[in-house]
Amino acid sequence: MGQSQTFRRVILCALLAVVVAWFTGCKRSPTVISAAQRPVVASLVPAATDLILCIGAGDHLAGISNFDHERPELAGLPRVGDYQSVDWERLELIRPQILFIFQKPDRIPEGMRQKADALGIRLINVRTERLEDVFSAMKMLGHELNEPAKADASIERLRNQLDRVRRRVSGLTPVKTLFVFDTAARNVVGPDTWLDDLLTIAGGQNAASEFNNRYPEIDPEKLKSLAPQAIIQLLPDATPQVLQQAKQRWESLNELAAVKNNRLITLTDWYIMQPGCRVGDLAEQFADFLHPQPSNGNAP
Repeated sequence: MGQSQTFRRVILCALLAVVVAWFTGCKRSPTVISAAQRPVVASLVPAATDLILCIGAGDHLAGISNFDHERPELAGLPRVGDYQSVDWERLELIRPQILFIFQKPDRIPEGMRQKADALGIRLINVRTERLEDVFSAMKMLGHELNEPAKADASIERLRNQLDRVRRRVSGLTPVKTLFVFDTAARNVVGPDTWLDDLLTIAGGQNAASEFNNRYPEIDPEKLKSLAPQAIIQLLPDATPQVLQQAKQRWESLNELAAVKNNRLITLTDWYIMQPGCRVGDLAEQFADFLHPQPSNGNAP
């Protein structure tokens, strides 16, 4: 009899332990992720915003630039300013740990530093002047957002895409090409720029490489003396009216070999002046234009 009661008590204690463990497991608090592990950030730099999306870290974004292109991934995010002005009241509401900016280090306004410090926001400069800067920025963003593996994977994909373009045009004669980014054919892209780097990868040679300025302004006589074999005009989100103005301008410059030989292309995608996630796509577009491949119907 005593042994039977003891056995029942053992069974009841075991069942009670199981029930307690079950309830404890149900009520256990979820794992807490600190702000350091999942930092909330805002971006005043469209290229930085794009690279954050590129590495798959868009869920860290709490605010974007006034100039960020509207797209589904950014729907509902408040716009917090740009390189000229910052909406500090809105930033105070969303309280990001980091604000990405594009400034020369010695040109960051002291007022910006003070306001950021007052809100506990760390300013991080994202400068993407050259193509390699894009990869450095991706690496830095992966580190700051605690997403290094995602950043490394994105960097590898982008480098592989660019390497495929390099191999495709390898051994072909570079085409002397001029980048123009206005309708009057005055504003061009010089050397020491990410577009210049992409052009080299795509089998081109920058017709404006002689300038010391990254984005020089030229007159019609200088345009003629540069004698580009091809012209790539960059007019992001251009309206029909803007495109008509550009067309009329080129018609007045039909003595240029690039215009006469129909080696002129106007690109209007929103990202064509942005050193972001789509630099590989741009390199492919440039290569397709400068070194077109025969269609399947014409292939031997």
